Amino acid sequence: MAVDENPQPASVAGSTMTAVRQGLVPGWLDRLAAIGWRVLVVIALALVFASLAVFLETVTGAILVGLTVAATGTTDANFTRVLDELAAIRVELADLRAAGADRPPATG
Repeated sequence: MAVDENPQPASVAGSTMTAVRQGLVPGWLDRLAAIGWRVLVVIALALVFASLAVFLETVTGAILVGLTVAATGTTDANFTRVLDELAAIRVELADLRAAGADRPPATG
């Protein structure tokens, strides 16, 4: 059996890799096409979600208001908690300073 010295890839209908390997399509164009269809799919999906949001405008409005209120409340709660923790740290530092004042200085 004879061995083919210049093997050719099997041609499959619609195979872009075959066209790229044969030099018919530049590699950069193949990569650009791969990115392009993904971008189109993302845009189409965003349009589907946007049309669904418009169709359910009452629910969408309620969700957006709820998220805004929750984010605002969470920020205030976190800020208040941080201030309370800082106040507790100040009290502890004051207690440590007062306890340290009663002791004589350490000699090294």
